[in-house]
Amino acid sequence: MVKFRWVDRRGRWKVKEIRIYIEGGGDSKNTKKLIKEGFLRFLQPVADIARSQKIKWDIIICGTCNNAFRDFENA
Repeated sequence: MVKFRWVDRRGRWKVKEIRIYIEGGGDSKNTKKLIKEGFLRFLQPVADIARSQKIKWDIIICGTCNNAFRDFENA
């Protein structure tokens, strides 16, 4: 799941923040950390482009499918 945040400036829309919610990793902090590191490495070129445009970037590892959906809805 991906959540974008938009800001209206001078009649144009611009992405202000990108959050990617990922299901997986179980309930262990260690496994969630490893998955996040892997996705950060995999998406590094995209993250660099986003940051160069001053767009906030975050990956959230949520654990189970239900937790991922809940976290996405509450964001």
